[in-house]
Amino acid sequence: MFLQIKRFYYCQLKEIMQPKNPKFNLWKHRYETAVMIFFELRIIICLIIHFNENSFNYLCLDPICYIVNKYKPNLYQQYLFLMMGLPGLGLIGKYVFHFNETDSWTFQLPYDIVVRNTDHLKKQKYSLTEQKNIFKQKYDRNMEKYSSNNLLSKNLAAWFCRNWTQLSYWFNMEQINRHLAHENRMKTYLYFSVECQLFICKTYRIIDVIMYQINIFLGISITLFAILYYKIIMQEYNIDKIWQHMILFVEVITTSNMIITVLQLGFFFGLFASSPTLLKAFQLRDYDRTLSMARKYCIKLTQMMINEGKIDPNMAKTFVMDRKIYNFLKWFVLEHSRICVVTMNAWRGQINRSFLIYFIIGIPWNVLCVSTLIMNNTLSGFDRFFIYTLTIIHSGITILLMEALALQSNSLHRPAKHLVPIIQGIPGKFSICTKAKYEDLYARLMHGPRYGPRLAMIGAVTHLIIFNMIGMYTGCFIFVLSHIHYE
Repeated sequence: MFLQIKRFYYCQLKEIMQPKNPKFNLWKHRYETAVMIFFELRIIICLIIHFNENSFNYLCLDPICYIVNKYKPNLYQQYLFLMMGLPGLGLIGKYVFHFNETDSWTFQLPYDIVVRNTDHLKKQKYSLTEQKNIFKQKYDRNMEKYSSNNLLSKNLAAWFCRNWTQLSYWFNMEQINRHLAHENRMKTYLYFSVECQLFICKTYRIIDVIMYQINIFLGISITLFAILYYKIIMQEYNIDKIWQHMILFVEVITTSNMIITVLQLGFFFGLFASSPTLLKAFQLRDYDRTLSMARKYCIKLTQMMINEGKIDPNMAKTFVMDRKIYNFLKWFVLEHSRICVVTMNAWRGQINRSFLIYFIIGIPWNVLCVSTLIMNNTLSGFDRFFIYTLTIIHSGITILLMEALALQSNSLHRPAKHLVPIIQGIPGKFSICTKAKYEDLYARLMHGPRYGPRLAMIGAVTHLIIFNMIGMYTGCFIFVLSHIHYE
C-alpha cells in the first residue's frame, strides 16, 4: 500500500474493486495483517506482565517496551495502550476494506465517482492539434491582459502567463471536449451531469496533490524514525554481530511498514467516507438550482401569458407550467428517491461498521489522554504538548467526519424549500399522480425521519449532533485545564 502515493485514492479503490494481480494483493495484505497481529501480541504481553508485576524481565527481549520504559517510565502504561490501539485500527481497516466482501452499494458509488469518472473523461479529450490551439488562444488572451511596453515586464509577463495558462488549463480540464462528454455520458445508476463529473474530477486532483505531499512527508518522517530507532536499539543492546543486525533490520522495516500502512488506511477511510458527500452536495445543489430556475421560469411564463391576455389573472393561482418543466419534475422526484435509496443502502454496508468501530476505539483514546493529563503530575512540557496535539487532532478528525455526514443529510432535504409553489403550480386536473408524489415528498422531507447516514443509537447525523459533540469536547478540555495542576 505504501508504494502507491500518486493518485492514492484512485489506486486504492481500483485495487479493491478491480485488482490487476489478486494473488499478489492477497499475500501483501496477509503480510501486513500478520505484522500488525505480531505487534499487537507483543504489546498485550507487555501489558499482562506489567499488571501482574511478574518478575520475568520481558523488557530485555522486547526493544519497544524497553525504550518506552527507559525514556518514559511515568507514562509506560499509557504509551502501551496507545501503541496497542494503532495496530488495532489497522487490523479493523484491513478487515473492512480488504478481507470483507465488496458490498456493491457501499463501494460502487465511490468507485463511479473517482475511478470510472476519471477513466471516462480521459477518453473525451480533444485531439493534440485542438489542444495546442486552445492552449495558444488562452495564452494569447492572457498576454493581452498582462503584457506592457517595457521589455523586462514583457519577459516577466510571458513567464507568468505561460505558467498561469498551464495551471488553469490543467485545473479547469480544458482539454476535455464537453460536447463529446455530454453525448457519451457515463452510464451509472445515479445521474451524473458533465459539470458534476468535471467538478468531482477537479476536486480530486487537488486532493491527489495534497495526499502526495502528505505521503512524501510521511515517508521522510518514517525514514528518520527508522534510522533513530535502529541506532538507539543498537546502542542499548550492544549489537555487533551480523545476524543481530539482520534481525534488527527486519524489526525496523516491519515496524515502519506497519505505521505507514495504518496511517494510509486512516487517510483512505477519511476519503472513502467523504466522497459520497462531495457527490451529493454538488449534485443536489445543481438540482436545487434547477428547481429554483424552474420556479422563476414558470412565474415569468405566467406573467407573460397574463400580459398577453391568454389567461385570466384571477384564475392563475400560482403559475403556468409547460411540458418541458413538467417532464423535469416527473424525472426529479424519481431521481431524488433513487439518491435516498442509494444513500441508505450504502450506509448499511462497510461504512456503518467502520464508523462504529472508529468511535468504539477512538473514544477510549480520548479518555486515556484526558485521564493522563488529570492523574499524572510528572508530565513534562513535551508530554503535555504531545497529548494535547493527539487529542485535538483526533477530535478534529471526528468532528470533520461527522460534518461530512451532516452535509449529506442536509443536501437530501434542501429541495424541500422550493416544493410549495411547485406543488401549487402542478395542474391537478391532468397530473394528479405527480402532484400527489410531490406532496408526499414534501411531507417526508419536512415532517418525516431524516434521510442520510445513520449511526445505530444516534440516528441520522445532523448539525445539532455535531454541536452537542463540540460542546462535549469543549467542556472536557475546560475540565482538564481547571484540574491539571491539582493533587
